[in-house]
Amino acid sequence: MWMLWGLACAPGKIEISSGSDELHTALYVTIPEDGDQRRAALLLSNSKMRCDARGVDFTNPFGLAAVPDSGIGGDTGFGGGDSNLDSDSGDTPLDLDERAAVAEELTIALTRENSRIVLIELLSFRQEDWAGYYPLDAEAAPSLLDDLNPRVGVGTYYGVNEAEAVLDDGLLRSYEVTDLDFATRIGAPGQVEITRSRNGDLWGKFNMNQVNVSGSFHAEQCDVAYEDSVIRVFENLLSFNAF
Repeated sequence: MWMLWGLACAPGKIEISSGSDELHTALYVTIPEDGDQRRAALLLSNSKMRCDARGVDFTNPFGLAAVPDSGIGGDTGFGGGDSNLDSDSGDTPLDLDERAAVAEELTIALTRENSRIVLIELLSFRQEDWAGYYPLDAEAAPSLLDDLNPRVGVGTYYGVNEAEAVLDDGLLRSYEVTDLDFATRIGAPGQVEITRSRNGDLWGKFNMNQVNVSGSFHAEQCDVAYEDSVIRVFENLLSFNAF
């Protein structure tokens, strides 16, 4: 009974060429735009993460969640070290323990073997809600949108295929990623279809044929601003080294 209840509550699934897995994170956040443009960023992962990342700075490449420095399939490593957890910060309601917990979740998501992360940016023009069909385009930009083409999207995929434990005096210090799939600006052929938008939640499915990744999701809207969300942290991390 409990097992069936847990399966029913999974917010979707992700499928890759070697198999499938349940999602443990399905979140999205809206991004402020001017005029008739609307933007949202969608985060899907089989690792568990919370949305609120206020006070956590992962832009330091030598921090706890340092990003790898090579492209798809390369040998990569993640440093141990400390993330930038500013204990004197007075502009965030997250205390130091909460920020440390967020940092740990991010590090696990970036280094755990078989961790899968999908980021999708959705753009729309003069649409009242998010429901609809979003063709993926590597050149996705507001300039592509008009009344005849009101929606477009672009994807990012990060998949840890293999990782090895790094021990220090017999104690686990970190994980070293040894086989990584990573691709940005994923476009055609592929699409996202938001089949339902209700009470702030989004239901849909996606297909990124370039990297053989697809899935379905029920995403909840983050209750923090885009700038304070874990989605923004991931975007910073994955673009920092310009793979």
